[in-house]
Amino acid sequence: MLEKLFKISKIYVIFYNIGPGATKIENLREELEDAESKVEQCRDQLAAEMFQLMSRETELAQTIIQYVKLQRAYHESALHCLEDLIPGLECYISKFYVKL
Repeated sequence: MLEKLFKISKIYVIFYNIGPGATKIENLREELEDAESKVEQCRDQLAAEMFQLMSRETELAQTIIQYVKLQRAYHESALHCLEDLIPGLECYISKFYVKL
């Protein structure tokens, strides 16, 4: 009789431990499905953004070219200003040292 009670208690413990475990497994399975769904949504969003970017590739390339040309014009302008400034500075400095 004691042995039978022991077996029943073992079965009850096993069943009790599986019960919450099964629920936990089901919860984990649902979380995995949710995560897979989110990954798929992110992939779709990434693909859409990549296609949008590719459709604007020519426009973006032209914008970059325009930016580089504007940078060149700015630096050329700065160079001309410096070229105009240097002779005056040299003259001023040479006069200053002559007075000393």
